[in-house]
Amino acid sequence: MSYLIQEYQHEDVEEMIALGAHMHREGRYKFLPYLPDKLRQLDQMVYDHKRTLVNGWVAKYEGRIIGMYVAYITNFFFCDVKMGSDYFLYVDVKHRKKFPMMAVRLIKLAEKWAKQMGAVEFQPGNSAMIEPRVGQIYKFLKYDIVGEIYKKDLK
Repeated sequence: MSYLIQEYQHEDVEEMIALGAHMHREGRYKFLPYLPDKLRQLDQMVYDHKRTLVNGWVAKYEGRIIGMYVAYITNFFFCDVKMGSDYFLYVDVKHRKKFPMMAVRLIKLAEKWAKQMGAVEFQPGNSAMIEPRVGQIYKFLKYDIVGEIYKKDLK
């Protein structure tokens, strides 16, 4: 049996939040609080803007969400031209090897959506550092590495 990818629905949010808790524990931001209400607000933004500024997709296997991707549209800071980026990409650790192309399929849906929304570029990140393979996936999809992200703890 394979998995199905579709735009997430409002009724998927609580399951996405539960899967997101796994993502949070696995990632480099686990030292920060995980606030489900922030994610519910993101869901509300999806519906308030009719999926034109934020959208998301879930991969379901045997009726359960095992992968998810949420992307957004914004303008470049110096002009009114649109670009797309992502909030998060996550595939459940138990299914990464079983479905190695799932992340690729999720990313491609986000790219297609961003283009339909008028974006001229899609600029995803990999700041959670959950899986080193994510960088390889973006390279496989012909993404260029541009710039760097720097981090300094201020506590």
